[in-house]
Amino acid sequence: AYEIPKRDWSSDVCSSDLSFTWIIRAGVEVTPANPDIVYLISGDSTFRWLYKSTNSADLFVFVSAYGQPSGTPNILGLFDNGGYGGANYQVDYDLAFKVSPTNANQIYVGGLCVFSSSNGGQTWVKRSNYWNYPYCHPDIHDFAFSGNTVFVADDGGVYKQTVNGTGWTSVSNFTTTQIYCLSNGQLTHTDNYLVRTQDNGMRSEEHTSEL
Repeated sequence: AYEIPKRDWSSDVCSSDLSFTWIIRAGVEVTPANPDIVYLISGDSTFRWLYKSTNSADLFVFVSAYGQPSGTPNILGLFDNGGYGGANYQVDYDLAFKVSPTNANQIYVGGLCVFSSSNGGQTWVKRSNYWNYPYCHPDIHDFAFSGNTVFVADDGGVYKQTVNGTGWTSVSNFTTTQIYCLSNGQLTHTDNYLVRTQDNGMRSEEHTSEL
């Protein structure tokens, strides 16, 4: 997806029925399955909206947003009902958005978790969970389609599933750990090290020689 930089869209005119107010992040997607179709997605504190054009961006029509139509989940949040504080703190970190190259109605969106739509964004199904099955590491950054398989790049590596499937397989073959805090003993036990990692807790290790 092409990422639209943060800005105030209130002064921009995109089409007769599409007006912008302040948003945190937005994305644009097109697909070779139908080059006339253009999707726009945005988020701020929640899934703000999805618009669709069928005439090469001359006119956009509203498709869905959190709670619109009734029952539409917050596809950028942690829970189906938009829990965990919405997406305000998350969207400025990641908003993955991809349309299948062979099916213009097949969409994958990711923020904390993965959601997909097989009808152009009218309805959404949650495809991953934050902690349990079907587990895919949270914080979704990108998608890629290959035949009937979709790949996701996230903070934990690369996962795959059959399009609109129910489970995920890790295909990274490597372990990713981001260390953001490091300390060692200052007066005694100076060979003991303690680190804090992103999403993976705290680790300690004792060394008998210099690292």
